[in-house]
Order: sequence, then C-alpha cells, then structure tokens
Amino acid sequence: MKLKLLQNKLLKNGYLPEEQCASYEQWIDVRENGTTISFSIKDDEVTSALKVHGRRPDRPECDEFNSDFTRNISEAIRMSRL
Repeated sequence: MKLKLLQNKLLKNGYLPEEQCASYEQWIDVRENGTTISFSIKDDEVTSALKVHGRRPDRPECDEFNSDFTRNISEAIRMSRL
C-alpha cells in the first residue's frame, strides 16, 4: 500500500501524526474518540498491516491491551471508532 495514499486518507478522516520516524508511524484521532492507528513503513510503502490499538484492557490484572490488525484503511478507521 502506498504511504501517501494512507496518510492522505487518515488526514481527511481527522487523524494527525503523533509519532513519525523512518520505519514507523503512529496516528491519533482528533475528530472523534477513536483509538490510535500505527503501521510500519519502508521507503514509500506500508510494510505491515494497520494496527488498531485497543481501548480497554482485556486482562486488567496484567495491563494487557489487545489490538486488531487489518490491511484496509476504511476498516481500520471504523474499528478505531467503535
């Protein structure tokens, strides 16, 4: 998946970059109460599935937050805002 396409779609849907480096980006939702979306990059390509970070701990005693993964941008945004 092309990096610029993904970045433009996230910007258009109310996400802003929280952390950007040469191999990793993390975006936060500023328009609605969505969770963080992150992914790995190499050159101008996204090399991993989009990681939608969990909101509530699945096992609070271990402070374990489970995340969901998808390769579809629209699905990642929808899952983030559930």
